[in-house]
Amino acid sequence: MALPHESFIQYLGSQIKPNVYLELGVDEGNTFKLIAPFVSRAIAVDMKMPKSVEDFETYEMKTDEFFADGWFQDEADLIFIDADHTYEGARKDLINSLKILSDDGMIIMHDTDPISETYKDDPERCGDVYKIIDEIEEDAKGEFEGINVTTLPIGDAGLSLITKKKCSRTQQRSSNPERVDTAGKLKPKFYVPTAYGFNESPYKQY
Repeated sequence: MALPHESFIQYLGSQIKPNVYLELGVDEGNTFKLIAPFVSRAIAVDMKMPKSVEDFETYEMKTDEFFADGWFQDEADLIFIDADHTYEGARKDLINSLKILSDDGMIIMHDTDPISETYKDDPERCGDVYKIIDEIEEDAKGEFEGINVTTLPIGDAGLSLITKKKCSRTQQRSSNPERVDTAGKLKPKFYVPTAYGFNESPYKQY
């Protein structure tokens, strides 16, 4: 059985424990609800919001509208992009997400490594989002300067992990000594495990 991308993303969320999590493209809310217990503030953006996430912070609109006018001023520590399945739409979402990504944050992009040719360019599957990976890897001096990308063959659509350079825990401890505790570890951000009223472990085993 292939590892579902939702469980991999959930694992990352459980390890990072982001202060602010943003999901662009929520679908039925499965991934969103798996990560929400591990974050202080979970934000969902979709043109049609499922009832399963109605108790969270939701914005029923296009992602372009969410980012319009730069009204969202907070930094996000983890962002999952799975909205528009076109190269142009996904590229816009990535550019906008990079503007609000914290220095040690991570962006996860879905549909970047289709399992077969039949999944490529099909708008009901991966679309042509995969094209953005070549651009990121080749664009060392343009809009994608200063970021790292690693693409993983997870699920049928694949995932790419995108971070700013010098974002590792070792590098963050060196550049942000005020965030280092007496044990030599990075102090956690403002993670509140009971933020959404979960009383037991939400971790789903596969």
